Amino acid sequence: MAAARVAKFTYPSYRNLETMLGRIDAIAAFSELSVRELIAKATDLEPSEYLRSLATRHHINLTHVDLRLLSLRTTQLHLVSVHQVFMEFLVRFKREHPSGSSWEPRESDEPMVQYVWRQVLGSKTAGGEEEKSEVALVEYYRFARNRFVHADEHKQPGLDKLKAMVKRHDALKKLDGPNAYRDLKFDDIIIFARSCLGVGNTICQNSMPTEQQVVSMIRDLDGKTEIGTPGFRLKGYRKFKNNSKRLRQALENLVHSLYGLEAAQSTKIVEQLACGLLA
Repeated sequence: MAAARVAKFTYPSYRNLETMLGRIDAIAAFSELSVRELIAKATDLEPSEYLRSLATRHHINLTHVDLRLLSLRTTQLHLVSVHQVFMEFLVRFKREHPSGSSWEPRESDEPMVQYVWRQVLGSKTAGGEEEKSEVALVEYYRFARNRFVHADEHKQPGLDKLKAMVKRHDALKKLDGPNAYRDLKFDDIIIFARSCLGVGNTICQNSMPTEQQVVSMIRDLDGKTEIGTPGFRLKGYRKFKNNSKRLRQALENLVHSLYGLEAAQSTKIVEQLACGLLA
């Protein structure tokens, strides 16, 4: 009989990805609002004089800024942030995955997202239309990020095909993008972030661990610290060894905080952890 898979399991790396992308989206929206308001006011007045007066009022040493490029540059910077957070997710996910340490090495020049996708789903071309479009969009914005950071002029994927994918994607079809490198805008940040979340969710949903694997994962985390994950020492739970109900409640809370599992879903996991502590 195959080992039972855990339902509604969430990897800590994915929860952290959701949190960090949410923060980036909020900052990007605020900065986009500020840039649009600044450009509108500067357009109504004499731009150079207006910017100098603002710099003087707020005691900021302002070098020359081309207002025509301000929105583009801030968008590019936010795309760099989204890319960094997503790369951190992929690296951490591989570390969290029950068999991640035994994956074969990455191919030369293989993008990290394609490497993880291939290991989890079996091939680079696996997945439905929306899932594959999200991978393609992540790759497109990776090219845009590399061009901005490294002045990489390598040819980017075709925009027409990607735009058609977006129009067929339920969560993206109302957004205006993807756009060419020199025309990137706020909607591109949202498309990139949602595509990252979509890819991450597909990877996680195809990596549901068994109950025994979850127990091993918790034991591996014992005494370690990860961003977005509560630090803990399993031996500290031995203080409840004379109160089995309190011990199981404490372990249920731990499993929930790590993987989002409710008490009814974590019964066997908690039993194994409790038995190990009481042995």
